[in-house]
Amino acid sequence: IRMNQRLNSTLLKGKGATMDQWRGNGVHVVQPFQSNIHIIEGTSGCIQVINIGDGITSMVQVDDVSGTGTLDLIVTTTTGEILTLDVPDHIPFHPLNVRSRPGVPVHGFSASSGIFVHEQSRVYRRVLGMPLLVTFEFFDVVYRVKEEHRQYKVDMRLGTSGRRSIFQKIYDKPGIYTEEVYIPYSPGYYTVSVRLRTMHGLVHEDTFHFGHNVNYAD
Repeated sequence: IRMNQRLNSTLLKGKGATMDQWRGNGVHVVQPFQSNIHIIEGTSGCIQVINIGDGITSMVQVDDVSGTGTLDLIVTTTTGEILTLDVPDHIPFHPLNVRSRPGVPVHGFSASSGIFVHEQSRVYRRVLGMPLLVTFEFFDVVYRVKEEHRQYKVDMRLGTSGRRSIFQKIYDKPGIYTEEVYIPYSPGYYTVSVRLRTMHGLVHEDTFHFGHNVNYAD
């Protein structure tokens, strides 16, 4: 498709429910142009066009807005409307399919490294007391560095500010880890950013939400 103006695009991986199943599958390109959304299936080149009826000037985002376990397209228009479009069930939600916030570098299945919080930790929960158990996984498919030189720095913070760091640790290899994190702050509802910095300086991030010492009556 040839379009004579600047474009924004979102990449979605193809089918699969696990990391190994997703790697190597076709890429779906979701491309907004004027009031249309062009969905291009990578393996076949098939194109579908959806007319929103209003101008689209920002990147189309993806997330599981409806809570069905599958990805939804999130579209914002020039008149301030926010639309969600349901995607068929064959594109399941996975943390590596979405960006936690704008401005994060290459992330997800299209990246050579990344980090995500496992389902048992990312589902919303209310935590009583100080400790919080967090299970996360990070990967690096091209780490050709001697073991003694490997450094993967993982830190967790409340929100995005480094001043509210609640966990920091250095690992020497990718894998699945469960860590006990202490929350030294007052009761409230918090967003936790889990960040990975590789030995090459690449930064990846995932987020989850929880309630800390709230609703004692429950």
